[in-house]
Amino acid sequence: MDCVYFATSSDIKFNQYLEIFKSMGVTLIKAPIYSKMIEPQIEEEGDISNLIVEHPLKMISRFVKIAGVTPYMVEDTMLFIESLSTIMDKGIGLPGGDTKNWWKNLGNEGLLRILRDDNVRRAMMVCTLGAIDHDHQIVKATHKVFGTISREIRSSLVAFEEVPLSNPYFFHQIFIPEGTDNTYAEMTADVFCKNDYRRQCAKDLVRTLRLKEDKSRSFQLKLF
Repeated sequence: MDCVYFATSSDIKFNQYLEIFKSMGVTLIKAPIYSKMIEPQIEEEGDISNLIVEHPLKMISRFVKIAGVTPYMVEDTMLFIESLSTIMDKGIGLPGGDTKNWWKNLGNEGLLRILRDDNVRRAMMVCTLGAIDHDHQIVKATHKVFGTISREIRSSLVAFEEVPLSNPYFFHQIFIPEGTDNTYAEMTADVFCKNDYRRQCAKDLVRTLRLKEDKSRSFQLKLF
């Protein structure tokens, strides 16, 4: 697999994933966004991390097939906070599928105000990648990382200087991954890469896509 088409309106996010996929020998190409007006309405109970990328991919699959831009990938990142969730570990809770709206309306400052008097600060970040592969089937990967919400916004100058290999944006300024003392936004590029849940998710997706391609190629060779 030489390349993946990535649909995102964020240049920062695209450049970050560009570096991740480059490290795996895959070229990332900015894809046309067919799903801009598709907002999944998830009513099922349980972990929504897969459904939230699967829904838009199903809706746009015929456009992707016509355009011939496969594998066609979309991404979603969600934050779950234990004190605001029913069963956080299973992806049932808040902000969950509404993470983007919480970010736009509350930001880090607003979320810290909500949790000001809360001593239960355990949280979880979830990245889900979904792709329409060459066989026009949907392939998904999800990776979760547990951690805690800090008491204040914390970032470092070096993290901003090392973008796109680091990621000091979003709720990363208040999320401390388990096993570390720093928020994602305080980490140097080297440390961030070792703890990056999106990087692991991308590795899982690429591994699955490559395995499917190898199986398809072997099957085709048997026909001859």
